[in-house]
Amino acid sequence: RGGTATIAACFQNAGTTTWIRGTSSEVELAQCCPLGSPSPLSEWAVGWPTKTVYADLTTSSIGHGQIGRAVFGIRAPATASLGDHRIDGFLVLASTGAPVPGGAFSVVVTVIR
Repeated sequence: RGGTATIAACFQNAGTTTWIRGTSSEVELAQCCPLGSPSPLSEWAVGWPTKTVYADLTTSSIGHGQIGRAVFGIRAPATASLGDHRIDGFLVLASTGAPVPGGAFSVVVTVIR
């Protein structure tokens, strides 16, 4: 509890549209299940753009076949229960929140003390 971690997720652009920051094709890593809802672990957020978005991609332009990376931080609060905590996400179009096919993300964080 109180410890921090950095999580990185990589996504390959398998589509024909280049993902470009600041345009309608921009993508971001959002909380899912359901999409658009605040993360149940939003109190753990370190540097998240919003409670529903974990991270923007670190590269401003990702073309077909290229890899985009999203990096975000978490800090388990002192009140966090021991055990596993799952973070689910999905790559979405920033402009609409529509999911990008194949953009599922999941990681389990274990609080041990």
